[in-house]
Amino acid sequence: MARRGAIDRLEEPVRATVDKLIHEGHTTVAISEHLAGLGKPVSYAALGRYRRRLEAQMERYREAQAIAGAWVGALAQEPSGDVGRLLAELLKMVALKTLSQWEASEDATDPKDIVLIARTIRELEAAGKLVAERETALARRAADQATKAAGREAKKAGFKLSGEALKAIREQVYGVAGT
Repeated sequence: MARRGAIDRLEEPVRATVDKLIHEGHTTVAISEHLAGLGKPVSYAALGRYRRRLEAQMERYREAQAIAGAWVGALAQEPSGDVGRLLAELLKMVALKTLSQWEASEDATDPKDIVLIARTIRELEAAGKLVAERETALARRAADQATKAAGREAKKAGFKLSGEALKAIREQVYGVAGT
């Protein structure tokens, strides 16, 4: 197991103070002096490594927020379209990536996290099934409406179409079997 850094070994309240100072834009020297004043001297190198790692995490967080904002905007425009399916696939990918990172890590994985990931994947699969069922129902509804419109237009033109003929039109043109 990899050794934890000097900042990671500090007590949580002290580490939270370091995080706050970094977010406020304090210099490494100022943070180091603050820690020394608390009786927790830490090298500039250790503080610099921690700062870089924290800033990288914050950058990934900001990127994820931007991507999520874009997805939410796209989903608001077309909630059941391709974007919805893509988002579900993206969430599955994130869950699987998390699992693979846990496998590569020597740290112990919390069983609650594994249960959460498993539940998330199961719920995503159930949501995918609902989306497919909804799309099938919409296709059937569209085929029914098109068939009725074709029948109305045929009557206006003086043709008489039976229910079987309308059903055949629906099946051949839209590829959806009647109910």
